[in-house]
Amino acid sequence: MVYREATAFESFEELLVLRDEFFTANRAGGDARAAKAHAVETVQIYEYCGRNVPIAVECTAILVDALLRQEKKELDQYEKKSMLALALHRVVTTTCDNYAPHMPLLSAAIRTGLPRNLVFLRNRIAHHEMPPTTLLLPALEKALDWLWHEFWKKLEEPVLTPQKRHVPVHGGRLAEEVKSSLKAYRNARIAEVKKNSSQKTGSGTGTPETVTRCLAWLETYSGRQALIEALFQEKMLIPANRSWNDPLTGAFHLWSPLLTSLCIPTRSSHSYQFLETFTKHALSLLFEQLFSSLDPCLDPFRQAVAAWLLFILTHPSCKATRETLPKEEVRSVVELTLSECVLNAVNPWATVLTDGILKTAREGERKYWRALLDEALAVVSGEPGKDGGDQWEKKVKCSVARRKRQFEELNHLEDTRESTRTDKSLYVSERTSDGGVGWKRRCR
Repeated sequence: MVYREATAFESFEELLVLRDEFFTANRAGGDARAAKAHAVETVQIYEYCGRNVPIAVECTAILVDALLRQEKKELDQYEKKSMLALALHRVVTTTCDNYAPHMPLLSAAIRTGLPRNLVFLRNRIAHHEMPPTTLLLPALEKALDWLWHEFWKKLEEPVLTPQKRHVPVHGGRLAEEVKSSLKAYRNARIAEVKKNSSQKTGSGTGTPETVTRCLAWLETYSGRQALIEALFQEKMLIPANRSWNDPLTGAFHLWSPLLTSLCIPTRSSHSYQFLETFTKHALSLLFEQLFSSLDPCLDPFRQAVAAWLLFILTHPSCKATRETLPKEEVRSVVELTLSECVLNAVNPWATVLTDGILKTAREGERKYWRALLDEALAVVSGEPGKDGGDQWEKKVKCSVARRKRQFEELNHLEDTRESTRTDKSLYVSERTSDGGVGWKRRCR
């Protein structure tokens, strides 16, 4: 017997059209807003007619609707904050209750892959003071990005318009084409640098075909994601077999022309979204991927990711590129980065990014974000759980003390190596009884 289940959409193509309106409809300004509003209305009609709307589709509509409504100028700050908080609370609670029922929210989030910071923020909305808009907006964007990767991205790729036929339809083929194009660009740039080795900055921008293809990929959500993920793979932005504290001067030199071309807005592409997507993916690599074999603050990969973020957002060589973008776009990306640092205040790389960005910030902004960071640490330390607030505070203090001790030990090791001119291979690391990192001389 064939069992049939009623769904909200009449055909699979209707679901793909809905996804295209939610995510890939990034046309100019009002067109994108109208497409997303139409998608939200479609989901509301499904629910009104009593159809079986999937949880992921319903949550996507809730998030997109809240993000669209908060742009209205007639709403005051409290109304925007309440609307965003309600949307986040609804999405987190619905997701955890449906995918992992009868479980604590944090355990359900770990089981489903939902970012744990969203659960902490949801608990703050329910039991503490309302978070500011600067924390709620990136949280909603993060939840929307999680829904894309967990539900929408796994669907078949949408049919492309005739103007975009050069982009492959299937996600696997798209990733392979992006990777091969970036390899061609890297090889061309290495040849240019060798040819112009007498110049400090070199000349050339790699293959023009690669830049053209990258600009075309930026026009779709799936294309932007494939491009960003390929850039952060090994041997691209981050050199292969990179060690701790290895300089990234060569990588900055090779890839700066391409990143500059992608950040500069043009009429034919949506380059202004590249900086935001690049920043979001880099932050997810720093804060969300927790299954590394190395300690987070001793991971050379995360160190390189943080260096790239600071290079693009604060380095003087990228100042001209940042000035070509609208000031509000650059400011929103910087606020997004600082907000993620506040949401992940216990993570050691949050301190590294915050210190690097606030060096060039104004005094008022510096005090504001410092206060938010301290408040976030206080909220996390007092988060209720099985162990109680005192245990959370103890864990935070131990994490901060351990991070400080590890960096001091590494700096001492670097000073010792420079003074004695010994090889780094003479030393090996060992885990101490209190969770720190110690160093001893290798036996020969």
